[in-house]
Amino acid sequence: MTLIELLVVAAVLVVLLSVLVPVISGARDTARRAQTAVLINTVSTATSQFREHNRRLPGVFTQEELASPSNLTGFTQMENAILDLAGGVDPTADVGGPNVFEVSLNNKSVRVNTRMIASTGGPGYLPLVLKGMESAVPEANGLAPARPEIDQIVDRSRGTAGVLAMPDILDAWGHPVLMWAKNEYAGERPHFSRLTSESEESPRRARFYWATNQGYLASRSQIMSSAIGAGIDAEKRQRSLDALLGDPANPDPGSGGEGGIFLPLSSRGDFLLHTAGRDGEYLSNFGEVRLEYRYAPGGLNIQAGAGGSLDRYWRTTQGLDDMLLGGN
Repeated sequence: MTLIELLVVAAVLVVLLSVLVPVISGARDTARRAQTAVLINTVSTATSQFREHNRRLPGVFTQEELASPSNLTGFTQMENAILDLAGGVDPTADVGGPNVFEVSLNNKSVRVNTRMIASTGGPGYLPLVLKGMESAVPEANGLAPARPEIDQIVDRSRGTAGVLAMPDILDAWGHPVLMWAKNEYAGERPHFSRLTSESEESPRRARFYWATNQGYLASRSQIMSSAIGAGIDAEKRQRSLDALLGDPANPDPGSGGEGGIFLPLSSRGDFLLHTAGRDGEYLSNFGEVRLEYRYAPGGLNIQAGAGGSLDRYWRTTQGLDDMLLGGN
């Protein structure tokens, strides 16, 4: 072959690769989204069945206990729910073994034996198997053996990473699936959401708490472009949580929208399953840094900020690559 012929062949290959690589990547992402959709539907069905049978959402700890400062290692709501959906509570187990650990929140302690999770003798609501440590992830078809150290928050009392023992549910990209659950003891006229269950500003309880998922959202693997990560200003994190969990069809008529701020009256559901999508960041769209998301009532087309020009600092949750599924 002559040099010109080689150059022509190389150019053709470059063109083919430029066409095929995005197609193959897009097909892979489509397949992973479909696989993740099946997974979160399975978890949603299990959660709804548990509630129908037990008249409460799954979880051995309340939302206020999970959101309290005593939750030093960041035990999450999904991990909390797994104990009711797939088992694992073992009061007779000896703490200190390779498969046994103890979670203590607000003077309530639970011993967990990971060998009992997803066993044949368990509650059987969640039809997922517990994978071994040698298993390959991402695979959205089972319980991952334990979240890696980078996905742990630091135990503020000891300066160490959290417990590396509790299995989690990963989506098809290998990212953890979060569960936001309604506080069923919120009482009358609660806040819609708060960061923690302990506040000096107001004794009122909240329907949802950011700290129930701080185990992931405050970890080293979540960079600052995640709008609900620990590095974001508290007020902006609060607004983003309202935007994520609020029902767009039911705004609070008393919130008024002053300064572009509306508040939800009700949530997307009594629980919400939330995955980060392909980019691996919660409330971030492929690396676009958004300091704040805001709740927007359905039918309200918000294209500008309070000053009338396009606002570069906040958005609604429309168009995110995150996957969300609400349930009751």
